[in-house]
Amino acid sequence: MLNHQSPTPLYRQLADELSRQIRSGELPVDGRIPSEPELAKTFGIGRPTVRQATDCLVRRGLLERRRGAGTFVVASHEPVDLFTLGGTAAAFHGAGLELITTIISPPRLLNHLPSETGPLASQSGYVFTRVGSLDNKPVLLEQMALQQSTFPEFEKLPLSHEPLSALVEHHYHRRPTSGHQTLRAHSATALEAEILEIDADASVLLVERTLDFGNALNAFYARMLVVTFRVALTQTLNTTASLSATTLTRDKTS
Repeated sequence: MLNHQSPTPLYRQLADELSRQIRSGELPVDGRIPSEPELAKTFGIGRPTVRQATDCLVRRGLLERRRGAGTFVVASHEPVDLFTLGGTAAAFHGAGLELITTIISPPRLLNHLPSETGPLASQSGYVFTRVGSLDNKPVLLEQMALQQSTFPEFEKLPLSHEPLSALVEHHYHRRPTSGHQTLRAHSATALEAEILEIDADASVLLVERTLDFGNALNAFYARMLVVTFRVALTQTLNTTASLSATTLTRDKTS
């Protein structure tokens, strides 16, 4: 039963309990959960509170409503290790997921890259934007910048034919040798929310990645927005060196 004396809202308590039942298999994948009246009676709460809880789990991608049939448990995605040098497509592929990418802003050459491109700002380089989807739902928005001197004539490459990491290796004979990555919560702008098909101001994970290619330092920059309620992320830590390389900094915008 729910704790009516707890400072945690009742809808959040119910959402947590339903999440636990989904994880344990008590509520199986593709199975219909109890109706709102049934849940209200079971937990001694009102139907609006039940609706708040199920709305929360629908937004997180754990439940889906089927018109005329009820609310059902959705199959969870395999965790994706997005924190590798191999690229996002490789990360999703490694988890057994087929990420479908769509270029929404093709590569163009800028003589002075904007400040939003991190360490590449003011340099000459290429920028482009793409969206990654799973099961026809956007899960990833990537804005990328590449150093022109390291990747000349990048705009002529067939980006839709193979993963970006494979394309770079094939045409430039380069692989990333090291990189730096920062992560923080981000409230989606109206345009970002429209592209990702989420609510405006919804919280997403912002990942900023810079890659080195041998002596070409900071030659690649990516700003990625991840819809974490549609895909789970994981990071593998296997050595003391890996742990010591992880640093925390204060977000100056907070």
